Amino acid sequence: MILWARADGGPKKIALSHETALAVYGISDANPSRVQITVPKSARLRRRRPKWVEIHRADLRASDIVNREGLPVTTIEKAISQLLEETGRVGLVRGALKDARKQGYISAEKASALTRRLNRYVHAKGAQETNVGKV
Repeated sequence: MILWARADGGPKKIALSHETALAVYGISDANPSRVQITVPKSARLRRRRPKWVEIHRADLRASDIVNREGLPVTTIEKAISQLLEETGRVGLVRGALKDARKQGYISAEKASALTRRLNRYVHAKGAQETNVGKV
C-alpha cells in the first residue's frame, strides 16, 4: 500500500494511520476492514486506488511519522487524534489510550494530555446533543 501510494513519483510524507496504525502497534480492539493511509492534502495519486485502501488527506509533520516494522506509521498520539477528530469513536480511543499507556508506548504526561482532550471532546458533544431541538 505504501509502495502503491509512492509509485510514479507519489508523495513522500505518507503513513499508515488511524485504526491501521493502532493495529500495527497492537493496541486497542482496532480491526479495520481497509488499510488506512494518510497522504498530503496536495498529493495527486496517479494510480487507481485498490478497494482495500482508504485514503485520508492531511499534511503530516515529520514528527507525526515513525518507522515501525519497516513501515511508516503515524505516532500513537497522531493516530488517536485522527480517530477522535474524524470518527468520534470514543470507546476505541479510550481503549487505545489505556493499551498504549499499559504497554509503555506513551508517557503518563502524554496519556493525561490525550485523556483531557478526549474528555473535552465528550463534554462538547454532550453539550451539542443536549442543545439539539432547543430554541
